Amino acid sequence: MLGRVGRFEVDGPLARGGAGQVLRGRDPATGAPVAIKLLIEAADPGAPRRARFEREAEVLRRIQHPNVIGLREAGEVGGRPFVVLDYVDGETLEASLRRGPLEPDAAARLVRTLARAVAAAHALPR
Repeated sequence: MLGRVGRFEVDGPLARGGAGQVLRGRDPATGAPVAIKLLIEAADPGAPRRARFEREAEVLRRIQHPNVIGLREAGEVGGRPFVVLDYVDGETLEASLRRGPLEPDAAARLVRTLARAVAAAHALPR
């Protein structure tokens, strides 16, 4: 264990983007693997990245859909907001596309799955 974010144990890094980092962790209560997403720049509560991150957390908190990852917890640690999500093991779309284009049927299934998730998010009451 490399430390904690909230009550979750951090095992190591998974990914890093322009605004955040994702860590692999564990829920100590259940032993279940989790993904912990932390905003990198979070000092200014009015900053656009922070506002987007907090909107994402709010949508994840409200949405219940089989094509949307489950939110376990959201909070702040050291002035940085975080969300803890169910961990889904598998290949990223980026890694899959490096091998070549998707077959048409596979691409259609993926687009249908994404469209259902986006539709569920847009159907949430404001």
